Amino acid sequence: MEDGETNEGDTGGEKPNNDSTPVEEVTKNYEALKEANDKVEAELLRGEELKAKIALGGKSSAGQEEPVKEETAKEYSDRVMKGEIKDDGK
Repeated sequence: MEDGETNEGDTGGEKPNNDSTPVEEVTKNYEALKEANDKVEAELLRGEELKAKIALGGKSSAGQEEPVKEETAKEYSDRVMKGEIKDDGK
């Protein structure tokens, strides 16, 4: 063999492609794996954000007012009947 000539089987230093899997199938599998990885990554980020909110949220009730519970008519009449409230009749 002289300089510049190559053998018919020479791949130029590259490995020959002995993989019999069609390109379409490989592409389909790649896209499915990429989609699954993206979903997992999104769930991890959501979990991290939730942990941060819990850690920074605190559990202090400082500055918060208790909600005012409104008394129903039945509750009021029950208290009057028990004598807890004296009705003047005004």
